[in-house]
Amino acid sequence: MNENITAEPWYKKWWGILLIAVGAMAFAASLYIGIMTVRFYRQIQIGEIPSEISSRLTRSNIQSPARLKENLAYLTADDPSFGAPDAPLQIVEFADFECPYSREESLIVRELMARFPKKIHFIYRDFPLTDIHPNAFRASEAANCAHEQGKFWAMHDKLYQNATRLTDLDIKLYALEVGLDITKFNECFDLRKYKDEIEIDRADGIAAGVSGTPTFFINGKKVAGAIPMELWEQILARVK
Repeated sequence: MNENITAEPWYKKWWGILLIAVGAMAFAASLYIGIMTVRFYRQIQIGEIPSEISSRLTRSNIQSPARLKENLAYLTADDPSFGAPDAPLQIVEFADFECPYSREESLIVRELMARFPKKIHFIYRDFPLTDIHPNAFRASEAANCAHEQGKFWAMHDKLYQNATRLTDLDIKLYALEVGLDITKFNECFDLRKYKDEIEIDRADGIAAGVSGTPTFFINGKKVAGAIPMELWEQILARVK
């Protein structure tokens, strides 16, 4: 006597259940990332930044003035920059060459430079936290002297790569390694030619409410803390 045997549906088999579970987790993860992206973007627009970003900040004992100017991006013509000046995303970073989070962000900044030169106008400004980073100010001076010779970004990379070795002697060795005219560099560095320029950067940062590094101004909105690449990508995806 033959009996009709009904095959068990695929979704009841062990591999079917596993496939459904994996699919559900992938959907939930995609939904969460989408929600967080929209939340982050909206918070930038209104100036409220998630705590997970601001926690990635090297803070200093800097007191902000009682009355702060709002939405100050401090777009300057003389500081190192890349990208098109009329780009839709205007970014100013205040950073410190001895700050571990600024160092982490420096790698991301270089990737942004390579991938999105037409969407971004990026300006680097100095904010050495001298009370906790004793060599940061001299490193900033070195970077400015390198900028004078058109090699800021090469020195930027070298200083961050060697953030634990930033004595004057170390810095002069890095100047040789990046191909600077060492005579001109030493004159600039030893005479502290850009000391006042760095102090102006710090003063502008303090006036805008900067108290740690890295701090960004994205189209005028302050974001305090290192921003992961995936968040930059999501922000840039919304820029036309």
